[in-house]
Amino acid sequence: MPKTFEKIGFDFDKFKNEVKDLEKLLQSKAELKERKDILPFFNENKILTSQIATFLPYLDSPNSIAFEYDIFGDFVCDVAIGNSSENIYCFLEFEDATKYSLFKKSGKYQPAFSSRFEQGYSQILDWFTKIEGQSSIEKFNRFGSITINYHGFLIIGRDKFTDPRLSNRIKWREKNVIINNKNIYISTFDNIFRLLQTKIKIIETYRK
Repeated sequence: MPKTFEKIGFDFDKFKNEVKDLEKLLQSKAELKERKDILPFFNENKILTSQIATFLPYLDSPNSIAFEYDIFGDFVCDVAIGNSSENIYCFLEFEDATKYSLFKKSGKYQPAFSSRFEQGYSQILDWFTKIEGQSSIEKFNRFGSITINYHGFLIIGRDKFTDPRLSNRIKWREKNVIINNKNIYISTFDNIFRLLQTKIKIIETYRK
């Protein structure tokens, strides 16, 4: 049986505390490992994790989340986040945040995307392929709708290991590589933290 989604709400005070804990994690080590550091943190901090999806189009109010979510039997994503009433979902892949997570060592030429990056990116392509290959009945049985809107999101690496030229290559790939009319969104862990901080400031300003 595939894992089912659990309902999740939004508690602003808890959200702020979880973002502070993310800051502490990022400050504690220069490099973070997926299995040792990253997955345990995001699995424990569910509100923060669910809010990552709000940075993607049309997913302003996530209300459900599932960890190690089965993609129709053949694949598993680290986290699936959705708004079940609007049938929109984010399938999220975490990778390491190390010096060579994004790009390989290089000589005189521009470094190539790393095997870790390509592995995470390819996994998302496989998820897209699997979802699109399902019948309307299979999608309805899983999501309660014959059609779903969905995104893929790869979070990998750290800003300190990526100069502006390399960052521009990541942005170009995110913007211009379209898979079945979909972008695959890409972010470093530091950028996710900044976006979450900005979200806190916006909410606090709105509440004044």
